[in-house]
Amino acid sequence: MTQIVVIGRSADSTIAHAIPGSWRASFLDGLNEENDFRDIHRTHFALFCMSATAGFDVAFIKYWKALEELHVPRAVVVTDLDNPEADFDESCALIARVLDEGILPIALVLHEEDGSPAALIDLFSLQVSQGESLTDAEPEVVELVMDAREELLQEIATSIANESISNQLMQGITPSSSVLHGALINAVATAAFIPVLTSAESGTLGRREMHALLSEVLSDPGFEAVHLTEESNVEGFLDRYLPHRLLEGNVDGEISLSIDFPDEYADEVDREISRARVTSRISTDRQGVSLREFEISRLAAMTFLTLIQSACDYNAVVKINAS
Repeated sequence: MTQIVVIGRSADSTIAHAIPGSWRASFLDGLNEENDFRDIHRTHFALFCMSATAGFDVAFIKYWKALEELHVPRAVVVTDLDNPEADFDESCALIARVLDEGILPIALVLHEEDGSPAALIDLFSLQVSQGESLTDAEPEVVELVMDAREELLQEIATSIANESISNQLMQGITPSSSVLHGALINAVATAAFIPVLTSAESGTLGRREMHALLSEVLSDPGFEAVHLTEESNVEGFLDRYLPHRLLEGNVDGEISLSIDFPDEYADEVDREISRARVTSRISTDRQGVSLREFEISRLAAMTFLTLIQSACDYNAVVKINAS
């Protein structure tokens, strides 16, 4: 059964109802990080949720890094759009700043006169979905979304594997909406493109679109191919993202650590070593990879290792040396 993780929303949220029945969902809340990261390591798809009013849960940015490392197909979901304080455009701008500029909405929210969300306009088909109805957008609405549509088309052009469609888009030639949609689904299925989706805690805004996208991704040939690649070592993966695991079973006192990391992070690592008030016994910078060895108290090690891994974007390999 296909595994999906939902980060930042619970099993009783409206998002749960948009997930196809053929998928097995895990809802990650950060209360048990090791279980969460085990779920991330074996997942096939991820929905990374961001509240339109509260923004990102900063603790979950580490989860995003792990998903990137594993090349997991995923989507970002802007939630709480039925809140009067919600602003979809501002949410998309925040996603671009924090996660990646290439993460773009595939549909925009249309509002009632009082500012409440009323419908979605698909940026490929330029059709408006409201409840169960689907209609062509009025010309004045189309004009309002053309800049966002052009930005999306250019991003898709750089993401899709089909060179013919990519070249057409680069030349300003727009294929049919069905061809574009097929290219989008393949790009999402292979983690080449990450779309922004929508959700409201009351009503059904975005639910049908989310369900359709997930169902189509599952049936795309590229989706299965992504998961035929060799899996990374789960224990090594957990040790990098949850370095406190390395300290389990160690008694209080001094611990001898060695840290291997890409040399591009040397300044960051040395800064954290200096802050921890320890001195490297061995400090070497080879071409591409650096090494630091030193002793640190067990009490200070947990916070220190967390800071080191964060500073290295979780690319450091830490070992506890035998005494």
